[in-house]
Amino acid sequence: MNIRDRIEALLSHLNRGVYEREPAIQLALLTAIAGESIFMLGAPGVAKSLVARRLKLAFKDARAFEYLMSRFSTPDEIFGPVSISKLKNEDKYERIISGYLPAADVVFLDEIWKAGPSIQNALLTVLNEKIYRNGDREERVPIKGIISASNELPSRGEGLEALWDRFLVRILVEGIQEPGHFEDMICMVQEAGSVGPDPSLQISAEEYAEYSTLIDMVSVGADILQIIHTIRCYIQRYNEKQEDPSRELYISDRRWRKIIRLLRTSAYLNGRDAVDLMDCFLMQYCMWDEPSQISQTRQFVIDAISQNGYKLDLSLEDIKESIKEVRQEVIQETRTKTTISVEEPELVHLGGGVNAYKIKDFFKFGQEGYIRKEDYDSLPDGRAKSLTLYNSHGEPLNTSSYYAYRASFSCVRQDNGKNIGCLNIDGNVYELETKTIERKQTVIKRPHRAIVDNWDKVCAEIQGKLKQAQEQIDNYRLRDLYHVRTNLFVSPDFAPYVETRLDQLKKEIGRLEVEVKRLQYSYYNIKPGTVSSIIGHQG
Repeated sequence: MNIRDRIEALLSHLNRGVYEREPAIQLALLTAIAGESIFMLGAPGVAKSLVARRLKLAFKDARAFEYLMSRFSTPDEIFGPVSISKLKNEDKYERIISGYLPAADVVFLDEIWKAGPSIQNALLTVLNEKIYRNGDREERVPIKGIISASNELPSRGEGLEALWDRFLVRILVEGIQEPGHFEDMICMVQEAGSVGPDPSLQISAEEYAEYSTLIDMVSVGADILQIIHTIRCYIQRYNEKQEDPSRELYISDRRWRKIIRLLRTSAYLNGRDAVDLMDCFLMQYCMWDEPSQISQTRQFVIDAISQNGYKLDLSLEDIKESIKEVRQEVIQETRTKTTISVEEPELVHLGGGVNAYKIKDFFKFGQEGYIRKEDYDSLPDGRAKSLTLYNSHGEPLNTSSYYAYRASFSCVRQDNGKNIGCLNIDGNVYELETKTIERKQTVIKRPHRAIVDNWDKVCAEIQGKLKQAQEQIDNYRLRDLYHVRTNLFVSPDFAPYVETRLDQLKKEIGRLEVEVKRLQYSYYNIKPGTVSSIIGHQG
């Protein structure tokens, strides 16, 4: 049985009869094999001690030590009593450690922050170097996992920062949330999974040492290091915004080194020789100092991984160029451009902000006549309308109104069937002053059937390449990224974040597929006609 299958089977046994504590047990086992320690924050009665008892079952012939701390706890209760015989006969101050913390494989310390300074100081070297100084001798302890728990965090300003920093993994443990799980838990007659697993699944001391050597051989790629650099930048910016320095996030260099060790352990136990992006989600449990920071640090990890997510060496530039070429051919084959000159009424600006057209050969009271643009535009054909004409200063030509309508024949041109440039004013026909403008005229025609068939052939080839690209992404996910959704210590719910860049590529393929369909629709539904636009004018 390979290492991954073995750990998966072991976790399956440890999680029997456990409700919503699977992540805690998974992290406890991972942390223990990595040689690190885990802290669980939660109210009394949420099965924190259960995690430690289950962890003991993972190791062959494991000895456990469990203790509830108080401010009256003494070192003798944790590290063992002083040996009277050695003190009397050899004048040595040594403790009898058998049955106590220094001789245990799995340790559970409840309400750890209530312990006195003498206990906490001794724990520092046990947690970090796995060494206990017993009298004048330093003894290497067999401890594989230390689990601490409390319903509170260490008080600030009481010298607990060094001990707090030793607990690499920190997890919030809450009561059971899902009603069905809650009902199953309270109705359970006997705790399932309390019996040890098959001995073949348990980890021996020799195997534990071998794992440690092999974990150090797991590689850490540049992409993983880039994620860490990105997270460090996020933390720096976060700290710069904090008005209270005590609220800043601090991750020591030693802690970063331990984080890498944790990621390597996850990779090894998952049967890989290199850390992958899913392993990096474990960092979210190693960064926060208080519960209010949990969501923020998790987002730091998610954002950093999303930016550096998996990608496929797949270029779409050739496909984009083919679409561009077909589009240009459609324009060339269906549009002919010419330039024509036409006459249009010339708009002039009179005083008082009046925009008007000048009426040719129209004089009243020694003044030239102008008609406002909005009045002209609203004139009906063949039916007189009362309106005011203006002089060159934008003033009414006289106090009386004029009756005008568009003439029934066109002096200049027609626009949508309406006569442009001719007026009937009080029974006399006048023209408007005009200007010559140049228009770029595009004549649209249907393409030849043979040309359309060729475009269809090219579009079909493009669509085939897009389909192949889509299949490459899907196969890459199934074959090369199979491990993403099967990580033993990270929920598959995080998988979409490592595939963000692949999803972006899929969206780009989808956009190109729509673009090809629109291109085909454009040349299938060409309507012959003429489209004009002004490109300049001359007076």
